[in-house]
Amino acid sequence: MKKLLFGLIFVCALACANNSATLAEFNPQQVVTAFRNLNVTNTGFDFTSNPVWVNSDGDGGNAYRTFVARNGSALPNTSAYGGVALLPNGFRSYCVDVAIQRTTVTGTATLNYNPANGTTSNYTGHVLSVGAAWLHSQYARGILPGYDETVFYEGDSVEQFYAALTALMSGTASQKLSFIANSSNMFAVEMRNVGSMYGYTAADWAAAYDMRGRYDAIGDYAVFVMSIRGTDGRNYQDFLYLAPADYGNGGGEVPEPATLLLWTLGGMGLAGSSWARKRRKN
Repeated sequence: MKKLLFGLIFVCALACANNSATLAEFNPQQVVTAFRNLNVTNTGFDFTSNPVWVNSDGDGGNAYRTFVARNGSALPNTSAYGGVALLPNGFRSYCVDVAIQRTTVTGTATLNYNPANGTTSNYTGHVLSVGAAWLHSQYARGILPGYDETVFYEGDSVEQFYAALTALMSGTASQKLSFIANSSNMFAVEMRNVGSMYGYTAADWAAAYDMRGRYDAIGDYAVFVMSIRGTDGRNYQDFLYLAPADYGNGGGEVPEPATLLLWTLGGMGLAGSSWARKRRKN
């Protein structure tokens, strides 16, 4: 009997340990709905575009945008943000639609999401790639290797970051593959290094990012393209939004099949033990 009880306790302990390691179920559509509801009920958001480097011709480079809630309105979940990306009442993100170059605006924002294939795209229809999603998730969490936003000049990490993002968003399939496989851009090199650890090929990084899937290099986050609609009725430059995997669904965890099996075995064992005790008494 003692061996049986020990075995049952061991099985239940395995189930608990396995369940604690499961990922929260992620429903991108619920994130979109939660974001949209918040955007409708508050007083609007401010968007600002800031050039962060100057090239040798004296031209300002395209750069990060700031997303700030107005008049103390609540922000969408920003728990995934850190470092320079997190602001007191907002966050920064890089623009992903070079066709629209406008600066400051007040308006509303919508997360672009296609539930049919789990993808998100910018204003001109370019679908977010796995590589671009990884870059933004690293930037937003403040863990992007080699990134330094304290200096802005031609060839620095900020310019290379935006060059990588542009290539991975706006390039053709062959251009994306060539950039990841051959470019000396520091972030392309980093992708190759990370790819060797996770088994990612250039084609994997260049593929369309499906947020319904699991990407170990990106972690428990989803990346959306956010489109901006100004109070003047115009569309403004898109940029990226990082959501933690449990945002929009209460963070509920869904046990994996192996966990369910362990719980079932444990339950059956406990029921059998109770039945055996009653049988002996009778």
